[in-house]
Amino acid sequence: MNTVTISGNLTDELVLRFTSDGQPVTNGTIAADRSVRRNGEWHTVTDGFFNFSIFGKIAEHATESLTQGSLVTVTGRLTQDSWEADDGTTRRAVKIVANDIAKSLRYGDEHRSDQTDPAAQ
Repeated sequence: MNTVTISGNLTDELVLRFTSDGQPVTNGTIAADRSVRRNGEWHTVTDGFFNFSIFGKIAEHATESLTQGSLVTVTGRLTQDSWEADDGTTRRAVKIVANDIAKSLRYGDEHRSDQTDPAAQ
């Protein structure tokens, strides 16, 4: 079974595009971080940057509701693209073709850019 689940922060705003047959698609990258303790202090370690693509209605929903920096979990399958570079070498890239993406509620809305301070109202 080819299933992967990755959690992390979106590195950029998602942009909705359409395939030649009119299917909605968006591509994004997740920065997967974790906290480690070294010498009594906490440090953030980036495990990697993972590219993903989402198709259909979920692509539309994701671009409407997620923003750069959102903590999300992406579930899907791994695919590998390969191509020949200008220098004749074969290049490869692995990405996730997602069937689901969800915003984490671990920290509530504290990362929302449109949030207003209730005390200021």
